[in-house]
Formats: sequence, structure tokens, C-alpha cells
Amino acid sequence: MHLSFLLSMRRVWILIGVISLLFIPTLLEAQDCGGTGKVSKVTNSGTEFLVCFMQNELPTYDAPPSEFQDIYLASIDPVNTTTVTITCRQYPAVNQVITLLPNASQVVHVIGLPQIVGPPNDGIINTEGTEDSTVFKVVADHAITCYGMNSKLKTADAFLALPINVASTEYRILSYPNSVLQSQEEPSEFCVAAFQTPTTVTITPSSVTRDGKSARVIQTYVLDSGTAVQIQTVPTTPLSDMTGSIVMSDKPVAVYAGHGRTEVPTGYFYPDVGVATSRDHIADAMPPASTWGFSFVAKNFANTGRPIGDLMRVMAKNDNTVVKLNNVVWGAPLSANEHRDTLITFVTNNALANIATVESDPQHPLLVGMIAHTALNSTHLRGDPFLAIVPPLQQVFNDYTYFIPQAAGFDPTQNFLIVVTEKGGASPIDAIHGHIIIDPGTPAADTPLVQSYTMIPNPLNNGNSYAVLTIQQNPGIHRILWSGAAAPQGFNILAFGWGEQISYGYTAGALYKPTNGIEQRPSPLHGAAPGNPSPKTPSIIVRNITNEMVYFDSVQISYSENSDHNRVRLKKDIALDIGTIDMAQEETLELVTAKPVVNPVSGKIRIFYHSAKWTDMYPVDFFFTINPQPAAGVGDEGGTETYTLLENYPNPSTAGKTTVHIIVPQGTFANVKIYDALGRVVRTVMQHISQTGEEAIEVSTKGLSAGDYTLELLVPERGISKHTHLVVVE
Repeated sequence: MHLSFLLSMRRVWILIGVISLLFIPTLLEAQDCGGTGKVSKVTNSGTEFLVCFMQNELPTYDAPPSEFQDIYLASIDPVNTTTVTITCRQYPAVNQVITLLPNASQVVHVIGLPQIVGPPNDGIINTEGTEDSTVFKVVADHAITCYGMNSKLKTADAFLALPINVASTEYRILSYPNSVLQSQEEPSEFCVAAFQTPTTVTITPSSVTRDGKSARVIQTYVLDSGTAVQIQTVPTTPLSDMTGSIVMSDKPVAVYAGHGRTEVPTGYFYPDVGVATSRDHIADAMPPASTWGFSFVAKNFANTGRPIGDLMRVMAKNDNTVVKLNNVVWGAPLSANEHRDTLITFVTNNALANIATVESDPQHPLLVGMIAHTALNSTHLRGDPFLAIVPPLQQVFNDYTYFIPQAAGFDPTQNFLIVVTEKGGASPIDAIHGHIIIDPGTPAADTPLVQSYTMIPNPLNNGNSYAVLTIQQNPGIHRILWSGAAAPQGFNILAFGWGEQISYGYTAGALYKPTNGIEQRPSPLHGAAPGNPSPKTPSIIVRNITNEMVYFDSVQISYSENSDHNRVRLKKDIALDIGTIDMAQEETLELVTAKPVVNPVSGKIRIFYHSAKWTDMYPVDFFFTINPQPAAGVGDEGGTETYTLLENYPNPSTAGKTTVHIIVPQGTFANVKIYDALGRVVRTVMQHISQTGEEAIEVSTKGLSAGDYTLELLVPERGISKHTHLVVVE
């Protein structure tokens, strides 16, 4: 059941919001129909991309042709000729116009473009912690798919580029730690690129950065369109890792992550000679946090020279995430942004042993990456590490155009595609063989017919059964689709390939619709222990992490602790009085109880929401605890901790910056924003728990027009609201 016919009927949405309790069962059924991705094609194809080549190996340069950066373009239009333009602010002379015939592809050698004639004027971002304009903007007049290849001598990886219609405002980083071998000085890294001017980006790195900024302290950058900032660990710090870093922005951004060059697992030695092993660059595009899923099928890369297998890294977005590995609970629950690794070993003649299933639940989405094991010894050198993000099974579609590279150093016979597909209900395995085809209309169309699928024996927790196939692929453009079924099934694809001490891997095709677009922001209120004071106005703070406006629809409240049967509701009607929340914005939802709180009340608020672009309604749960108010003179009543301060200096701002100084009660969630004269948010200064209670944050005013602005401090848990003026000068 789908609700697309309701999207133009706002009155009906409001009616549903008013009588939500009557319709909750229907809503739950409605949201379930989005599982296979057959509603709308929000895939990795699009018309505008930002391609960033992060640092690869040491910041020294080999002479061409051992170093190159390539952009792969593939037309998905079967009828129209597509015009693609590539520009780069770092090199204004670059204005490459490419014509793609229908269903055609082209490789663009970046070093061969005007004014990019080789090192040191290459296409790599060579800075750290500062705005860099070595970003390649790819714009097409019809939809294409786009990938990048970043290669040096025996160190390379290819990566997916995600279009602006997929890009969003909140990401997490999945990377890999620095080597424990002191002679290796390449960093764990990521970069963030802006589509629009100005874009304010806040980054919370999980490790100390190369330019000396502290771990877990917010950094703010203001980027222009077509620029990026690269964040790296200190290369000489063993095991320093950017995994778990948080990226937030006020406009959609593109995010890439990986490592300059590393061995996997870290510290691995060639056992046959007892010395350090070969290494490789790893990189891939990070999917927006709103598109993560909760069911995955991962497979090792079936390299017969590596019985050790390949590494799988799993990261949680929310606290208390219970992860199942192969249907068994895998260790203790993960905290937000925490990860866990395992090796999927290679077993000959047991296809199922080479596959792992990973599951959580819809309220605890995951990000899963596969990283190829380094070459096993000094004689078997085929392949090396690469990073490929594993698409969730909530993001399957049924028709992709993808590209298999042919690059220097790679073996054209060693390119492969992993297909994870839905198994059509109780259909026998032979039914699958006739459904998925590659390159329709060509002799290769029946390639999967002679291959052997591996069936996952048990349905995953999204209710579907799956099969896995690995097939060899020739370089160039390909199309894969489900054909011949009355109700097309869904699948996703991952491409990889080998050379000698070199490799690549990337998500070749997946859906990227929001699956968890509204997120609860951290606050001491959430999970507060009984006996702690609750805020004067109990509330939850939510943020829209999609790249578009979201419509609130209806609410369902349940309780885990409520001995007094004290009813809780939202102070404002979610559909009538609140209605929408813009991209990257937050909303404070105040709670009201039917009677004074004598004993703690805990539970969850389930909110249903949708957008104009995707037709499913999604539920999201927000947990709350309301404790009895403290007696006068206790806790937040009186005492010095109620003293608050909001000021900024210099004011007017000078040199394009000002410092915001705040004092709030320790351990409270503080939200500081700058508004223009029209009441629009132009900068988010901070939105996190202040552990010390006093912070001084340097804020860039670059990109702001000269004039008067309002600086706002909110501490919702304590009912604190302060405002002051900020004057920006040229």
C-alpha cells in the first residue's frame, strides 16, 4: 500500500494527524511498503557531482604516468546525447565539455586537463584543515553515474560520487586507523565539499587532527561552492583513526573518507619474510546518515590467495545498538559512532561461509564497510586494501548503470561484481537466474545464467530472503536490471578489481532514499536517572538530517515507566501547529503531563513523517524521561549554576571572525545560532552538551553581508533563552 495520492492533499494529512490513534495500524502498514526501493529512483545517478581526490600516500610526488586521477562518466539515458561539463576552481582554465552518446561512457584523465600537467599541479587535495578548491565539479544535462580513481604507483582506490539530490547535511565517517609501524606516516582522513555558497560545516573529529585540533571538539568551517576541507589524523600517531567523526552542515555536502595508504589489518607483516607488508590507498563516498539501514549482506572478495579473508567494519549511529552477526548477538551494544571489526574468512568449497549477515533494528541504523586484506605474502601480490561501503538492504533497486574501470596496473580479467538480490518469496533458485540480466541486447546478457547464486538460508529481519552472486566483469559501461518478473525484485551491487599490489572497490549501485531522516539530538534529559531534576519544560530536541523539508504527520506515545498513569502529550499538535521542519533545522518539542509528576514517567514518542519526494511514511522513536521537579533551593532552583552569559568579541567583527563566549550550567545541552534580519539561521555556532559550562568558540563571518545579526543561546532543559546583537563589517 502506498500513499502517494495523499501528497497533494494537505488537508487529508492534517485530518490524519488529528485522528492519528485510529489510523496507527494503517500507517504502520504504509511505511512498510518502502523496503525494496521500487517507489522512486533516488539512486547514485544524477546531474551534479563533486569529485574530491584525498591525499594518497606521502605528500611527495611520483612523476607521471605512475600518478593519475581519473573521473569515470557513464550515461544512463538510452535515447538522448548527454553533455557533461567538468570545472575546478583551483584551475580556472579547466572547462572540459564532454559529449556522451546514449548508453556510452568516457574516462577523463584529470592530469591531462588544461593547467594540470602533473605533480605538483595535480588533482589531489594537499591541504589539511583549511578551505581547498581542488574539487572537480561535474554537471550533466541528463542523468549520469560518476566515479573517481585516485592512483599512484602501487597505491590506488576508486570511489563512488553521489549527486546533489542524494547529498545531505549529516554524515558519519568510516575510515581506518594509522599503522603501528612508525616508518609509515600516512593519515586516516576524510574531506567535505560544498555544493552551495556559503555552506557552514561543523566537524567533530574522533581523533586529534593533523593541525593540532582536539578530538571531540567541534570545528566550524565556511565553504564556498566547489571547495572542500580535508581533515586528517596526525600521521605519526599509531592507531589514530577518524572513524566515528561527525559532519554536520546547513546545506547539502559531499563527503569522502578513507586512509592515505595503509595495510589491513594494521600492523600486518609478511609472514614469509617477517617484514612490513604492502599498503594501499582506501577511499569511498560516505552515504548520508539519513540513508543508513539495518539489514546487510556482506561478502569477502573471494581471493584464493587470501584464506585469512577480508575485514568488515560496522558502525552504529545511535546509543544502545544491538548488532547481530549471522543471526547471533555480536558483543555488547554499540554506543553512538562506535564501531566493531571482524574478518570474513575465505573458505574453499563453502560459499555460505564466505558471507556474513549484519542486522540491528530500524531505530538503530548502521554503516557497514568492507576493506580488502593486504597481500598475504611477498610472493602472492595480487590485490591490496580498498574500502567499499556495503549498501543496506533497505536501499535496493532494480535497474543500475555502472562502470568497471580499466586503469594502468590493473588486470582487465580481475574485475568483479557482487550482487545481493531479493529472492522472490518461495520461488526456487532457478527463478532468480531468469530475472537479473546484464547488458540487455548483447551476448553477455545471459552471463548470470551460468553462475551459481548462494542462498541465505534464513530471512533477515526486514522480512525478505536474499541470494548472493559474484561474477567476473569486463572493463567499461554496463547495465544490470531485473527482467521478466511481474513484480520486479530489488538488488544492489558492489564492484572491485585487482592488480599487482593495487586494487579498487566501491558501491556500484544502490538506492539512497531517507530511511531515518529525523534524529533526536543529545541532551541530559534523555535517559536521565530517577532522582535527577528534569527541566522546567520537559522537551525533546529533533533535527532533520535529510536534504529536504519533512512533513510531520502523527504521533503515538507509549510508556515504559508510569506508575501514576500520568498521560503525556506534545504541547503543540505535531501536524497542525508544527507541520514541517526544514533541512538541517532543529525543533524543540515540549511535553505536557496531565497532572504533576510525583514518580518518574518514561516512554517513547513515535512520530510519523514524510516528504514531498518520497511517498512512504516513516516512524521514528524519541525516548523521554520526566522526573519530579526538585524542591526549592535544590538542583536548578537558585545557586550559582543558574548564572548564564552570552557575548561575542570583537563586536563589530574584524578580520572575518568573532569569538562567541557562553557560560551555561555544566552538563547542559546548549544551542547557539546566528540569525539574519529576516530570521534565517546563517551560522550554527554550537549544539552539544557543554561539559565545562564555559566555552569560547571562534566563528567565521566569511560570506555574511555587512549588517546587524542576532546571536541566540538556548538551553531547553533549563528554559534558558538569551539574545544579543552581532555587527558584521566588510
